[in-house]
Amino acid sequence: LAQRYAMVVFYFALNGDDWIYNEGWLGGTSVCVGWQKVPCDRDGLVSSLLLSRNNLVGKIPREVKELTGMQLFQAHDNEISGRIPTEIGLLQNMVGFDIESNKLEGELFFDEVFELTNIQFFRASGNQFSGTVPWNNVITSFPKLKQFWIAKNRFVGNIGTQVGQLQSLQSIFAYDNSLTGRIPSE
Repeated sequence: LAQRYAMVVFYFALNGDDWIYNEGWLGGTSVCVGWQKVPCDRDGLVSSLLLSRNNLVGKIPREVKELTGMQLFQAHDNEISGRIPTEIGLLQNMVGFDIESNKLEGELFFDEVFELTNIQFFRASGNQFSGTVPWNNVITSFPKLKQFWIAKNRFVGNIGTQVGQLQSLQSIFAYDNSLTGRIPSE
């Protein structure tokens, strides 16, 4: 019931009636049956929200914390605004987080985001995030990180040489910020 409530709140908070892909949303007895772009796992938990390029307009609600089975949140190329709710850090199964090309702002690297210790794909380019990048936390909290995309934001400070310690890292995009220093070659 909490999962369905969270999904309904998400739908209305992000203007679901105007989405391109919203077939089946709000209907049926389960969010896992007929809700377009909402895969679920075998236990009936939402495992992904695949809502990129879908005309999402508004703010991500705190109720997203109820989607405890979520492994992939994909909502790039929309009009999502405001701040990322700190409750996102409660989604411990998250492997992929893609919010590129929206209108999100504020601090991206709040303490709770570092609870996403299974994260492999962290894509937040093309927003209006600001502040510094706590490189030590990125290294210690995201040991499985493969993609770290934070380009085209408003980050400041030095690029931490520690980023070279991420053994799984395949790509890092940090251009069009006010970062200084060099990305280590290792």
